[in-house]
Amino acid sequence: MEQLLPPPIVYAAECSQRPPREIEQKYFSRGLLANIGTRSPEEQSAFLWSRLIIKSAPYQFWPSDPPELVYDDIYADSFEIKGATFKFCSVSWKENWVTVALSTMPINVCIEKFDWTKSDKERARQKYETAFNYWIDRQPDPDLAFYQLYTAKQCLMKRRNPTVKIVIEDDELAVVGATVAIREDLQFWRTPEWICAVQGPAITAMLSEIRTPKKTLGLLDGTYVDKGE
Repeated sequence: MEQLLPPPIVYAAECSQRPPREIEQKYFSRGLLANIGTRSPEEQSAFLWSRLIIKSAPYQFWPSDPPELVYDDIYADSFEIKGATFKFCSVSWKENWVTVALSTMPINVCIEKFDWTKSDKERARQKYETAFNYWIDRQPDPDLAFYQLYTAKQCLMKRRNPTVKIVIEDDELAVVGATVAIREDLQFWRTPEWICAVQGPAITAMLSEIRTPKKTLGLLDGTYVDKGE
């Protein structure tokens, strides 16, 4: 049955520049803009672009008749969506990048940049179990292994389910414990600048896209033309 589920899609977008003011006024309420006003400018920009990406998704997949997405437009990093095939959303932000994951099943995403200092990594590793530290050290690329473990752990923190755990199987990271009926999966997507972990049940495949502001806004106002990108 798992193969019948459409794969989740994960967007990554550069969010250093806040959306134009007229776009904010068109797509967001005054109350929402006021509520996020206490956040840092970088965090506000990431939040707004993440919501614009979510709003644009129906125009990408159902351009002739995009469904209206319904969700609580509050400051949250994981929430449910009604009105489309995708029912769950997870958002993660790190400095000038934001990721948005949409899925038919619960999903969690975490993005982290490859910019930790050696001392930062050493402090983080002091909290890891011995087995995980041994696993990191014996990998061909211990630095990459560290970031994989860190982002995977962050994803599970969002699950808020102590029965779901990260384990090492066949010398690879795996997730177990939620239910025997549906397999838990863990996927990674990376660029030279960052790594993104995606965790949830039945992630047998995953779509990913680097989303530009031009495409997001073009999908929303109907000016975007698919050129096979």
